[in-house]
Amino acid sequence: LRDEKIECCRFSRDGMKPFLFCTVAKGSKAVTVVWNISDWSRIGYKRLLGKPVSTLSVSLDGKFLALGSQDGDFCVVDVKEMEISHWSKKVHLGSPICGIEFCPTERVVISTSPQWGAELTRLNVPADWKEWQIWLILLALFLASAVLFYVFYQNSGSFWSGTPRRDVIDLPSHAEF
Repeated sequence: LRDEKIECCRFSRDGMKPFLFCTVAKGSKAVTVVWNISDWSRIGYKRLLGKPVSTLSVSLDGKFLALGSQDGDFCVVDVKEMEISHWSKKVHLGSPICGIEFCPTERVVISTSPQWGAELTRLNVPADWKEWQIWLILLALFLASAVLFYVFYQNSGSFWSGTPRRDVIDLPSHAEF
């Protein structure tokens, strides 16, 4: 630990998983380390940005982590998989990114640097399902099952109604024997 330097730290934000994300530099190598803050056990580490990190941010839903570099690049990491889902190179053309934040409602980040000011970047990450979209799918499934039930009911003879189906042969009654 003597030659390791903690660069940036952020807590998870979703409230369900008590994590601490830290970027640690050891010489020219940098890794992102995740600790479980309920028992301070180290969950794991991964080399993500591959260079010293100047800023770190966690999305409001806790699903994404943004890492800004000293040379103006940044990446966005899917926290669940700890894989890079977006990479932007030379956003600030060699100037260190001093701040990076997620938009609360969209998959957009704002990054800032002293030389280039603020830059907005739309992320190419999968969109989240909205609650109304899930309810709409459930309603569509319910309506489709109601329509199918009606179609099957209309096209089949009912045992309880006493009306025979047209494709069934009538059997002779007892009186005819």
